[in-house]
Amino acid sequence: MSMFQKRDWHALKDDIAACAREFARLYENRPFDNSNGLHAMGAFNLFYLMRSIDPTFVVESGIWRGFSTWIIGQAVPQARVMCLDPVLAFDSYLDQSKYLPVYRLPGAEYSHEDFSAHDYPIRDAETSVVFFDDHHNKLRRLRTAKLRNFRHIIFDDNMPYPYTHLSLEQIIAEGGRENELMETIDTYDIMPPLWDIHRNGIDIPGLNIEGIDGLKELFNVPTSYTWMTYVRLRR
Repeated sequence: MSMFQKRDWHALKDDIAACAREFARLYENRPFDNSNGLHAMGAFNLFYLMRSIDPTFVVESGIWRGFSTWIIGQAVPQARVMCLDPVLAFDSYLDQSKYLPVYRLPGAEYSHEDFSAHDYPIRDAETSVVFFDDHHNKLRRLRTAKLRNFRHIIFDDNMPYPYTHLSLEQIIAEGGRENELMETIDTYDIMPPLWDIHRNGIDIPGLNIEGIDGLKELFNVPTSYTWMTYVRLRR
């Protein structure tokens, strides 16, 4: 990934450790235990990246039961939040035993429209971010976000192996589209796990932060790591 700018995660270990402690306290008051989607590590990665961007406007594409919406609300409580998911058009017809409980953020705007079909009142691209957790082709989402004047993007489930959708990691590994990516992307950052983990046959180096070992039971679950990725587009 040398063709993109990347942050030095190890230089941020103290900040990440402090944020992890804060997140763990907030996580104790989560609205429900998420049975699919984000779990502790992925939720913390989203929390930290949102905090680092500190947006005033957030678009969340793919909300399902709303657990990630709660994370966003905890990370940037002052931000205006717009939540998009086609499931909102027919949630009353879903098997409630599998769908409930749900969380809906007070003051947020909700729509069943797809991200590609919605208009966004972006006042400042530098303080706006879109979070994709919708299992769509990530390159197409990247292109659409650029057309919608977003500069900051967070992708969940950016797996380096075949999954439910085409990821940026797969595209980069395959090669052949480097010119488009380099012309579009300025910064490409996959947030590492707090400790070394092994998932789906892949060894993933962690930050191995000292002094927060008491949080290992919460965070160090391999299946909760989802290659949460921050992308900043070129101007």
